[in-house]
Amino acid sequence: MQEEEIIRTLKTIGAAPLKELGQHFLICDEVLDDSIRVADISSSDTVIEVGPGLGVLTEKLLGSAGHVIVIEKDRKYIAYLKNKLHKFLPSKLTIIDGDILQVNIPHIIEQHASALGHRYKVVANLPYNIASQVIMMFLVATKNPTSITALVQKEVAERIAAKPPRMNLLALKVQRLARPEIIKHVGPECFYPSPSVDSSLLHIAGIGLHSLTLKEKDRALLIIAKCGFSSPRKTLTNNLARLHLPKIITEAALKRLNKSPLTRPQELSLKEWSFLAEDLMSHINSQ
Repeated sequence: MQEEEIIRTLKTIGAAPLKELGQHFLICDEVLDDSIRVADISSSDTVIEVGPGLGVLTEKLLGSAGHVIVIEKDRKYIAYLKNKLHKFLPSKLTIIDGDILQVNIPHIIEQHASALGHRYKVVANLPYNIASQVIMMFLVATKNPTSITALVQKEVAERIAAKPPRMNLLALKVQRLARPEIIKHVGPECFYPSPSVDSSLLHIAGIGLHSLTLKEKDRALLIIAKCGFSSPRKTLTNNLARLHLPKIITEAALKRLNKSPLTRPQELSLKEWSFLAEDLMSHINSQ
């Protein structure tokens, strides 16, 4: 769908891109095709799409997937999709009326268990302002997807896929559960309206395969990391002082990782964070 057609269609249905949601419609077929290719969609797959809007990506997904479930909160778009894609309803397409931040993902998955089978994939052009929230929702869902392929703001993609010395709390949260990879960057010219920033096609695979087997370990990692990243410009030693452990214990833990007391939080890898968390929590639990 080209820009002129999108403008005309939006006018017809009385809708408009919502700036406060960071809503931008994709107009480059090449990027749509890349999303399908990277997600490796086949007729045996069920795909969940968040915020289908005018259904440009939805149509592509319907051409490859066995079943597509879309979640859309704007009823103007829902009415448009039902009319435009009526031939796929309900055998190949399910349209759910709801806000992705408020819907019960586990309940939706349970409702559509026959279509979803054991696993499913998420493919979406995510609104900028909720992209990281949506990604985390699916990553921690009781029944999580095989993969997530999403267009997001470039800055968000780079934060999620970051490695030392640019590690951050969001990267750690995602990477403890999966393997994120930036496939390509996408310029503003591929969207209507054109955003003021670049976007990226992000693919997250291996979901669940790399998660920590012990929930207690996972809880410890998040507690220590949240404290460690509380002030990224400060040293880890200073940030971790909030744990009320003697400074000598924190410095000794860093030394065991061959890190100096001046190490900053973004300089540690996920593996190093895991070791540090386990080390420090053993002292906290013994207090």
